Amino acid sequence: MWPLKRVGTAMRVSIYSGITRPRDLSGKVYGGFGAPYESAVVGEIIKQDGGTGQFKNVTLNVDAMQALESRRIDFVWVFEGWEVIQAQRAGVKLHIFPITNYGVADYYTPNIITSPNEIKQKPDLLRRFMAATAKGYEYTRTHAQDSAQMLLSANPQGTFPDPGLVVASQEFLSPRYADRGRKWGWQDAAAWHGYPQFIINSNGIDDAAGHPIHSMDFNRLYTNQFLA
Repeated sequence: MWPLKRVGTAMRVSIYSGITRPRDLSGKVYGGFGAPYESAVVGEIIKQDGGTGQFKNVTLNVDAMQALESRRIDFVWVFEGWEVIQAQRAGVKLHIFPITNYGVADYYTPNIITSPNEIKQKPDLLRRFMAATAKGYEYTRTHAQDSAQMLLSANPQGTFPDPGLVVASQEFLSPRYADRGRKWGWQDAAAWHGYPQFIINSNGIDDAAGHPIHSMDFNRLYTNQFLA
């Protein structure tokens, strides 16, 4: 189950860094989130453009944009629907390298996750939950500004230092919640095969004993059965 059509992710660098293409990231400092898949993805992007694929990976404990602007790091992973818009609103000029342009398969994000036991024991509950969730997303697809205001109103004042960013982000995301002519939430097998296989090929998924796995049944990773 998933709530969002694939939305672009990218590597981002300051235009003042001297970095103009992914291969220039070789040996540079990447500011990450500590996720195990990051090294595989970043390394592949660099290698696809002719670089070594080697870089220094540090886990950030501050805002990624602040770290980039202070030159504590050389590049970061961003989402078009938030950090790219944030940079544009701040007048920050950046070089952006979409990851799908450099050999990395696209993927769904974020995801709604349940377990096989829940599917078996509570199918009606899951179906009702997905119907309610779909109703909310379908409203948001055509009411971006209203939806952004709902989010702002539902959180304590000051949660979002730039309310305009929330509105701009929602205006970007709303038309991307589903492909044209398709229902919200429908998933294609290709997305659930390509990206997981890439991560497996990079030894990025371990079994319970901590050993890299070499195959899995990708069709067990997702289901469309609870969509109306």
